[in-house]
Amino acid sequence: MQHTPRFVWDAQEYEFDDKPAEWYWGLGVIATASIIASVLFGNYLLAIVFLTATFAIGLQATKKPNTHHIVLSEQGLAIEHRLYPFDIMHSFSMFEHIDKSKPPIL
Repeated sequence: MQHTPRFVWDAQEYEFDDKPAEWYWGLGVIATASIIASVLFGNYLLAIVFLTATFAIGLQATKKPNTHHIVLSEQGLAIEHRLYPFDIMHSFSMFEHIDKSKPPIL
């Protein structure tokens, strides 16, 4: 038995801030200083950790968020093609009218 959706909207995973070039320069300067200090103190493993972390942060900063289709119905909450029935949820809340330019927030 198909129920009529109460709310339907598309939402991004997170709000994306486009970072200016200065942000990446700052990340590079801090990472370079940390790696050099680690090598000078003989802690090569920490230098590798800083290098890996810098690479991961840089990749995550450029990643655009995915957009998901969300349906709230009497059956439960469906995100994309997966239904989360209400009986398995502990709780949730939904803000509908915080900002008219944005969709509801779950």
